[in-house]
Amino acid sequence: YSTLFELFEAIAEVFQRQERFRQFEAVYDEFLADIQSRIPETGPEVLIVRALGDEPDEFFPRYIDEEANFVKRWRDLNVRDNLEGSGIPEWGTRLDYETIAELDPDIIVAEGQHGDDITMDETRFNDVLVSHMQDSPLAEDITAIREGRVYRGGINYEGPITLLFQTELAAKQVYPEEFTESELFDRERVADIIT
Repeated sequence: YSTLFELFEAIAEVFQRQERFRQFEAVYDEFLADIQSRIPETGPEVLIVRALGDEPDEFFPRYIDEEANFVKRWRDLNVRDNLEGSGIPEWGTRLDYETIAELDPDIIVAEGQHGDDITMDETRFNDVLVSHMQDSPLAEDITAIREGRVYRGGINYEGPITLLFQTELAAKQVYPEEFTESELFDRERVADIIT
């Protein structure tokens, strides 16, 4: 598979926008270098799931694998994949609360979309999905739920601009003590490159 930036560069060449690509890549590289200079080499264990409905009792597991572009931000943040070594198949499996309690992740990231075109805004995510998870009898056995570290994980289909915003959000979620500033990259510089 090609990486996101390899694809972005190829598209820039097709449309003869190589200079804009290089400028954007420079912004992203600086942004990522700054983030990675401020985080540990080995971060917390993160379980990424896709909820099956608004009030789920089961979830699809999502591995932080080496090839998938949609989990690039998690790899870049040095998190450990809570599913690694679990023996849980990546496809065709559903996790219930008992299994999540056995995995006991530090952080749970529930993808912000749970259907191909259904997304949950932050209020609905917290008031419905997270509240439902907290109501589980096993919630106190799951570190991430007990400590209030269940986060909305964004969307799967991302290009370079979405990646920039989603990496910023993920960094603040995973390392809230380190990333306290409101913005981790220069929006005006990005807007100038785009326009």
